[in-house]
Amino acid sequence: MKFSTFSFAENKRLTSALLILLLFVAACLRFYKIGDHGLAGDEKYSMYVSQFVVIEGGKEPNSIRNARYFTPEQFWDDVKPYHFFESIARLDTGNGAFYTLSLRLWMNVFGKSDAAARSLSAVFNLATILLLFYFVRDFFKNTSLALLVTFLSVISPFFIVFSQVARNYAMLFFFSLAATHLLLKVVEYFRSGKSIVLPGILYGICSLICLLCHISTAVLFVAHGLFILSYFRKPKLIIMLLVSALIPVIGMTLWLTSEGGKWMLEYVANSVKTYNYLAKNNPEEFLKVATPVNVFEQMQYVTSCLFISAEGLYRELIGTKNFLFALIAGIGLIVSDLFVKSTRVQLIISVCTLTGAYFLFSVNGWMFLILTGNVFLLYLLFKTTVKGNGYSELKPLQLITFIVVVGLVSLVAFAFTDGNTFRLMPRYVGYLYAFALILVAIAAYFLFQNRVINYWWLLVIGCFQLVSITSLVREIYQDIAPRYFMQFYEVRNENPYYSVANTIVDKTIKSDTIVYPSFSQNLYGGKDEAAYSIADAQLINIYLPKKSEITQRIDRSEPNKVILKHADGTSEILFDFEGTKYRY
Repeated sequence: MKFSTFSFAENKRLTSALLILLLFVAACLRFYKIGDHGLAGDEKYSMYVSQFVVIEGGKEPNSIRNARYFTPEQFWDDVKPYHFFESIARLDTGNGAFYTLSLRLWMNVFGKSDAAARSLSAVFNLATILLLFYFVRDFFKNTSLALLVTFLSVISPFFIVFSQVARNYAMLFFFSLAATHLLLKVVEYFRSGKSIVLPGILYGICSLICLLCHISTAVLFVAHGLFILSYFRKPKLIIMLLVSALIPVIGMTLWLTSEGGKWMLEYVANSVKTYNYLAKNNPEEFLKVATPVNVFEQMQYVTSCLFISAEGLYRELIGTKNFLFALIAGIGLIVSDLFVKSTRVQLIISVCTLTGAYFLFSVNGWMFLILTGNVFLLYLLFKTTVKGNGYSELKPLQLITFIVVVGLVSLVAFAFTDGNTFRLMPRYVGYLYAFALILVAIAAYFLFQNRVINYWWLLVIGCFQLVSITSLVREIYQDIAPRYFMQFYEVRNENPYYSVANTIVDKTIKSDTIVYPSFSQNLYGGKDEAAYSIADAQLINIYLPKKSEITQRIDRSEPNKVILKHADGTSEILFDFEGTKYRY
């Protein structure tokens, strides 16, 4: 089959215009409602660490832990730069250092609102989309394919979700792709006789940033190494890449021996014990004992999230019989393609097979047809690409395949090593998503370009999947999307801590006192933790003006209400957290 660029994509002005339009649409999809829902879970941890605030005090408590009364000025006066190390060690186990420091600089410029905090992720995801275009165009030598990959990345629910999360994931996705891009540049320069010093250094720097965003990306560089050893066993090239590897090795050694990172491995070991206990005694959908069946079920969810052609299926595929019917139908279509010579007969067989399968499905027939389509799409990808001659001497397709396969296999290996399924989550292998997009786009590109009549049914199924993707994006904005990052059974309001801080600034006069609750739930269990919670007071003070002299105190007997007390003895409730209802 052909692998050429469509004629319209040869027009550079038109291509540039289309790329700009796609980036504009991507920006709209990512910034729409970006600040409408309050920070949740780990997002609050990003806020703590970026502001060098140690949750619940810790060994170096800020002034509010033992003070009867305090002001925002006193709160911030006790927060020092070295608190960064303790804050990240206690909350993020030493992970995400590069991101949280970047977030601090970002919020110094754009403010601390939820929209401002999350916009750093949105910007990095837009950069990822742009880099994807150049990655495919440069290494696959096909502008049409590059535009198709760009389009898929623009509408991707996975990318949209992580563009609206104040965590390190979107940044990690960008630098993972950038490191891979630079690896191929190193190979390209080496083969053409150019100096590989600069791309080699940049590759090492990007590798270090990836690891400082999340240690799990070490698997990516294992895939890089396997790729080089498999296809480019040139001593000079390997030596240069080993020299480049000194940058992340030295950088991570320094970090893992610092006060911020030295507890990381110990924390991971302890967390594995905790998750194993919970998996045995209090299992949940995403946390079970790592048996082959449980791992297989959870990996269905992970792979469904990672491949846009199947995105959303994990919540629709109900019933083992339905799954088997879809799988058998897909295999039947593959057998037909292998052994039936007439394309028209193949088309008839395909239509009959899909129709019969649809009526056999007891529920969600269209969704199971999409699963059948994905089985055949995987075969089509193998048939049209892996068995072919490749697209470049740089072998970019082989590299992408290495990355995706090694990443998924490693995730399964980690689950069995840990003994539980907790790490079988899309976010832990989210750096694979951009490469999986390219694989899906390659298969779809051949389908469109060759216009083979016996494959037209795939176009229909592709339209069904686009409808499903549209539904997923709508649910993201409604805050009822499936678990990509977190899942919420009730729609979140705006950030209560940010809104309460603004209310305090507007309503409080010099003689007033703000009384904070102390929620009586042991959420952290860390060493030197306060006997009573000061988390609500800390989070609100993060948003208060640093030089303010508003008088504040914590009421250990009040679990939920933020109260404004006036000098005349009257008071008013500014907010009621209602237990965990508004503590997302």
